[in-house]
Amino acid sequence: MPTARMSRWLFCSFAAYALTVGLPAIGFSAPPATVEPETSEKPSVEPKTDADETKLEHPESRYIRIRRNDDGEPLALETSIVRFVPAAGKPDVVLDLIGAVHVGDTSYYRTLNEEFTKYDVVLYELVAEKGTRVPKGGRKGGDMFPVQMLKNMLKLDSQLRVVDYSKENFKHADMSPAEMKKAMEERGDTGFTLILGILRDMIRESNRMAAKQAADPGSVPQISLMDLLFNPDGGKKLRRMMALQLGDPQASAALGETLNTLLVEDRNQAALKVYQEELDKGTKKIAIFYGAAHMPDFEERLVKKFGMKVDNVRWVEAWDLK
Repeated sequence: MPTARMSRWLFCSFAAYALTVGLPAIGFSAPPATVEPETSEKPSVEPKTDADETKLEHPESRYIRIRRNDDGEPLALETSIVRFVPAAGKPDVVLDLIGAVHVGDTSYYRTLNEEFTKYDVVLYELVAEKGTRVPKGGRKGGDMFPVQMLKNMLKLDSQLRVVDYSKENFKHADMSPAEMKKAMEERGDTGFTLILGILRDMIRESNRMAAKQAADPGSVPQISLMDLLFNPDGGKKLRRMMALQLGDPQASAALGETLNTLLVEDRNQAALKVYQEELDKGTKKIAIFYGAAHMPDFEERLVKKFGMKVDNVRWVEAWDLK
């Protein structure tokens, strides 16, 4: 496979991973609130389904998927709302894991805003000082460059602009920059060792994708720079390409163990400390609102440490792929 094509696919792979784990981790500068006309069109939340697939080969598939038509054509990228209840005893506490992609259709985030009103508390991600709350509509100055670039390329909106973090039931449940630095140092990492680890993981992912392409030449979609720059449908093509990467059960491994530990495992443990505090206060209906890539690790910890089980799954349309 030509190096340029592989590089474009790797860019999509890493960007896709960032869409489900990384963007709120690096700040929350968003453009001033823009009032858009409400529309009757919005992604429907599918009726709940019993989670009889509790033991999945790839738990990631419980949290993000591509919905297709009967001919196999992609119709939508969807994220899930997965309900957990105690595995034994009376289910007097419910916890919903609400996975997200960090750029999406405006109607997607409006639907989630409606869902958030149903909880006593919504624990949300943001690497910032304790108690930080995102202003409604975001801060002045515009989105950070990576977010703005992805929004423009994919013709989507940003989570931090549309989701209403000003609601009283929203509670910050993440690490501060200082806590992330401390956790890194306690593992013996420095900026240099992180770079080495990330490079190692990138090379490993490149080798995996090259092997996949060699075994099945049609498995890695292609998009040219000319399509991106001049084709009116270039954004839709890129959106489909990245959606296919997001829907890959192995997508969460795209950046490897180095960033997975730093951006997922450490921060999930911090969020579950806040969850435990809410349980201790007697809170009964709780949501954890994090990127979809965090959810398999959350599930493992909820089952092993908190004695929870999956009760049902609902799906919400995040990207229109038609």
